[in-house]
Amino acid sequence: MPVQLQVFTKRRAFSSVLICKIMRRKIKTLYIFGRRRSVITFFIIFIVSMLSVCRWLAQIGSRALLLPSPPDQNLEHLRRNRSLKYYIDKTQLLIEPSSTPCDGVEEVPILVLVTSPPARFEQRSVIRSTWAKYQPTYFVMGLDGPTVDEQLVDNYVEAKQYGDLVIFDFQEHYHNLSLKTALMLQWTLDRCPQVEFLLKTDDDVFVNPWMLKQVVKDNKDAQLLGEYISKILKAAFTVPLVNLEDIYFSYLVAKKYLHLTLFHDRRLSPQKPCFLIACVYWHLATAHSVSPAELANVWPKIETIANEFRQHEDVCKYYEILSSDLFLY
Repeated sequence: MPVQLQVFTKRRAFSSVLICKIMRRKIKTLYIFGRRRSVITFFIIFIVSMLSVCRWLAQIGSRALLLPSPPDQNLEHLRRNRSLKYYIDKTQLLIEPSSTPCDGVEEVPILVLVTSPPARFEQRSVIRSTWAKYQPTYFVMGLDGPTVDEQLVDNYVEAKQYGDLVIFDFQEHYHNLSLKTALMLQWTLDRCPQVEFLLKTDDDVFVNPWMLKQVVKDNKDAQLLGEYISKILKAAFTVPLVNLEDIYFSYLVAKKYLHLTLFHDRRLSPQKPCFLIACVYWHLATAHSVSPAELANVWPKIETIANEFRQHEDVCKYYEILSSDLFLY
């Protein structure tokens, strides 16, 4: 009996040890599996989060790039007549500045013409208090409707106060952008033929006057002199009108008809930085889809950087990577 009990006890002890070892292995396996599962779960959460951020940025970018729906206006005339000269001759200049820096005989290095609908006073006001202080800038617009209304009266008062509005008698409409651009070129020929470089931009654009001067300096051969403006406008009178002004003037007229060589300087960006940091904006000559609040926020720091730039050109160099296309939208 004692022998049998001893054997049974040894077997029981051995079984207990074996069970403990098996349990340890299972626990270790579960622990390793748990760690792996935690890593995999973290990785999945990270990927989903990054996809969500990318989707959010894409939505913001698409909203910024999408044009507002044009007002319902009768544009049947574009089907009947596609002669740009016909519309230029029929469009009357209503308001323009009484004097400009172009009134003398000396050359004007840079002239900026801004397309701006009549009602966007806030955008014009912020531009006047920021980058327009450093270079000749004028706002070009048409009319919101076919009749004289309160908006035109407000614009007349605004023109008298600031002396920087150029208003033509045509309806503000997406389909009239080519006409608007042609009127800007015609006005430049009439009022500022000695300009060395013409920048046509929008009222939601950040312009860096100091970097813009550097762009002009680096691209002397590409200056849009009065001679080229005249050639482009004259050629446009023979090319059937298309309402997409960039395609019409840049491609159909300048490249296809005049065979001019076109190239793009990335500092004239059609996008804007992901980060509202002055040193990032500093490396760009232009940035699009910038709200009045964003422009007002970043501008004081831009002026501070410009003062440092006058002392030494090597400013904000570590931020240049953040102004690359990778971080623009």
